[in-house]
Amino acid sequence: MIVAEGCQLVEQALRLGRPGAYQLQAAIAAVHAQAASPDETDRAEIAQLYSLLTRVTASPVVEMNRAVAVAMVEGPAAGLAILDQPEVAEQLAEYRWYFSTRAELLRRLGLTAEATTAYQRALDLSENQAERAFLINRLRELGGPEEPGTPGTGECPRGSVDGARRDVEHRPSHHPRVI
Repeated sequence: MIVAEGCQLVEQALRLGRPGAYQLQAAIAAVHAQAASPDETDRAEIAQLYSLLTRVTASPVVEMNRAVAVAMVEGPAAGLAILDQPEVAEQLAEYRWYFSTRAELLRRLGLTAEATTAYQRALDLSENQAERAFLINRLRELGGPEEPGTPGTGECPRGSVDGARRDVEHRPSHHPRVI
């Protein structure tokens, strides 16, 4: 009921013909909310909405999100091409989600060495234990070390990995996602 009402309000706002950043963000959320499952999400519409959003509010984070949407429609190489634009990559050089997003697209392309490097950079930038556990798991899936190191130490404190594992294992179904 609330989702339907929200979607109606978004549609009314968009019909005014002057969509702003908030209306476009709400429209993106509405497209996600209307899907019965992730597989039924209209990803092409989401990619188009992100393209409009980048015109309204130029931001490297919005561009990163557009890269994800484009990757879901056109494939990981198309998303990676957006992420690797200098104006995006340089401004997000210290942003952990940029590196985890880039890593996931590289992984999907089968570029294991590059994906490992990007996952490691995301891990180095992350302080959140659940995110760290997710990234460590991805590194292991790619054949990384059993206990990837923490930034600058060459080793991972045992308690922090165990704590992160507990956080993830006892977390409700909404666990961290890269894409």
